[in-house]
Formats: sequence, structure tokens, C-alpha cells
Amino acid sequence: QIKPPFPFSPAAEVAGVIESVGAGVTDLKVGDRVVASCGHNGARDKIALPANTIVKIPDNLDYDRAAGIIIIYGTALHALEDRASPKPGETLAVLGAAGGTGLAACELGKLMGLKVIACASSDEKLAFAKQHGAELTLNYAKEDLKEGLRKLTDGKGADIVFDPVGGSYAEAALRST
Repeated sequence: QIKPPFPFSPAAEVAGVIESVGAGVTDLKVGDRVVASCGHNGARDKIALPANTIVKIPDNLDYDRAAGIIIIYGTALHALEDRASPKPGETLAVLGAAGGTGLAACELGKLMGLKVIACASSDEKLAFAKQHGAELTLNYAKEDLKEGLRKLTDGKGADIVFDPVGGSYAEAALRST
């Protein structure tokens, strides 16, 4: 975490409409709907940002969801790339797989060439996660998580555990590795 000097405002994810552009900016124009991550100072009515930090968004994506995508997918990507260092073919167990970061981890894991096991507390949540990249599923409300992960990996256990939930399932998932 960073501690910006005072005065500052919180919020790192921003979305809105461009009101003006600086000299030399050619890929953005007034009226474009955009999203960006600014680190801090996002909780304000207007903000000036470097053009290379701004991404256009489609008309059918509302601002709240657009800003949320940055933190949700950014969190999952940071956990997988910077902490887990995955290699294609490895097995990724995702707890809370139908939640925001869990679902992002399923999608990103598939794109990274991982075998994704979605773990959640209902069959409906697991079906949703399967539509978004999970290859296998495990309902930890019906089946022991540690033993279920071992069974799905032919006794090997998961190579990587992504756990945005914590609590009692964290230890069981880690013990399955």
C-alpha cells in the first residue's frame, strides 16, 4: 500500500466522460466514455490523467461496473502473475469462484493455460463459474474441500490456490496442495 501525502482523496478507479484533452492527444476526444486507474485522488468530480492511463469503454457498460473491472481483474491478475507465477498446465483451485475476483481468476487462469477448478458453495454458482473458464468444479458445501481437490487432481492436489474468501476453507485448500 501507498500513503500519499496530504491532502489527497481516496479511490483509485475512475470512470466518466472526457471534458478536454491535452495537446498531442489523438486517440481520445471530448465526449469519450472512459475508465482509468489513478492510484489515489479518484474521489472527486474531475481529474486530469495522462492519456496513456485511460481506456475507452463501450456505451453498454455503466461507469460503476467499468471502474469495478479494474480493481476486480487487477486484483486477480496481481495475485496470479505476481504471487503465484503460474505455468501453463498447472492446476488452479479458485475458492469463491462465482464472486468478483474469483470469477476473474477463473477467466484469467484459463487464458494463462491453467486447469481451473472452481470451488463454491452451490451448484448454481459452480455452473456460472464453468461458463467463465472453469474446467472442473467442487461444491464445498457438499464435499470436503481438501479431499475433493485431491480427487480432482488424481491425488496431486492443486498447484495454486486462489482464495479471496478466507476463513475455514483456506487451510483445507492449502493442505490439498
